[in-house]
Amino acid sequence: MHVSSHAIALIQNFEGLRTKAYKPLPHEKGWTIGYGHHSPDVYEGMVCTEAEAERLLKADIAKYEYQIESALNIDEIEVTQGMFDALVCLLFNLQGALKNGKHLTPLQTLVSYKLWKKMKAGDKEGAAKEFLDINKAGGVEVEGLTRRRQAEAKLFLS
Repeated sequence: MHVSSHAIALIQNFEGLRTKAYKPLPHEKGWTIGYGHHSPDVYEGMVCTEAEAERLLKADIAKYEYQIESALNIDEIEVTQGMFDALVCLLFNLQGALKNGKHLTPLQTLVSYKLWKKMKAGDKEGAAKEFLDINKAGGVEVEGLTRRRQAEAKLFLS
């Protein structure tokens, strides 16, 4: 599967275009540029054009599409286009987490959430509600993440 234009627009809307590298949160180790491209290849002072930002976004999305598709296949979960779109949008935004002292990748973090467990159980409505609990940064609820998760949950159910 591939994300729809709705998913791309959602990511672009919530990430916004930043052509100069920045840190979304002061405590973050790495830098971000474009439409939320966060990678070791981004450095302080880096700049990009809108076209470069779109290229980076497409490459990031392709990576997350593959990861979601693989995880869905492994767990034998069937999804609609809206569900797939919402999952890719969510994975795009996750930075990973620490669990038992070990750093998890964004995909490992996603499959550790109740959202994934409810999807495996076939509880689409319950899974959609779980998006709303993934709205914290550094343990603190963030209004922008709450709005983003609401939009992702709506897309998930579409």
